[in-house]
Amino acid sequence: MKTNTSAIVGKMTRIRKASDLVKAVPLPELRKWETSEGEIVNPFDLSFTWKVKGADTGFMFAVYEMTIKPEAKIPIHIHPYAEFFYVLEGQLDVMGIDAGGALTWTPVSAGECANAPANAPHGIKNRSTQSAKFLSVSNFEHEKPFNDYQTLIKTPEGQCMSEGEKADAIMEIFAGHKITFLDAPEVENAH
Repeated sequence: MKTNTSAIVGKMTRIRKASDLVKAVPLPELRKWETSEGEIVNPFDLSFTWKVKGADTGFMFAVYEMTIKPEAKIPIHIHPYAEFFYVLEGQLDVMGIDAGGALTWTPVSAGECANAPANAPHGIKNRSTQSAKFLSVSNFEHEKPFNDYQTLIKTPEGQCMSEGEKADAIMEIFAGHKITFLDAPEVENAH
């Protein structure tokens, strides 16, 4: 039996009019973020922008946008939630670890995506000669260590920290949020 979509929508409208619903229950409004909007985070020599944070999504997910320069990387790590990558511009390699413990490289180009399931070792490296831009979508828990780091570096103590002290502090923060970095030597011809 073929379903008539307009008939279903018509019945739904009769069931619940938006104007009646808004009067009965305060509804959140749609929000648009402009290109330049978002909270900028600068861990180490990387920079990314939170486009949507947990508080914006009912604590369901968070999204950041990053432009990553040639040869820059996010080291291989694991965390107890999935992370999805969508490449907007350029090409980057998503690093992983295979069943034998060897480093793998998965090239991902503009319009393509990759997903690291919960606890899957993953990292990003731009092995091309051009900058690449991508989105990362994950559980809102992913933003928490970066929030803690940003809070720390805004304190008088944090503002006086050396780069080495900042590196130690962020690693301690990550560990407290169950993010573990793995030692995986890069072999350029690994596939």
